[in-house]
Amino acid sequence: MKRNDRWLLIVVTVVIVLLFVGLWLGQSDGSYITVYQDGKPIGTYSIFEDECIQVETEDAHFNIIVIEEGKVRVSEADCHDGLCVSQQAVSKGGESIICLPHKLVIAVHSDTQTQLDAVVQ
Repeated sequence: MKRNDRWLLIVVTVVIVLLFVGLWLGQSDGSYITVYQDGKPIGTYSIFEDECIQVETEDAHFNIIVIEEGKVRVSEADCHDGLCVSQQAVSKGGESIICLPHKLVIAVHSDTQTQLDAVVQ
């Protein structure tokens, strides 16, 4: 590896790290969640009020959504893969938890609007 190749690798690594840090710091805390089933919203809940929500499908399957301490998670589900239960709790605007077998999406929203830095014409 030549000297210029090393410098290029260092610069690219620093840029990637700065982008990830900027994206992580730029996320705003969520203020409410919307629960969608089969693409349709079935409820909106505040992320600041602790509660337990049971969502049932038409064929009697269920997911239990827990909102506590400003975070949302799926605590229990009877889907065959259980991936929604193993996902970590979410709390930032734009994050979501998805249960594909039950066609369930839990999306976290923020009241703060993203400000544009520039407009491209």
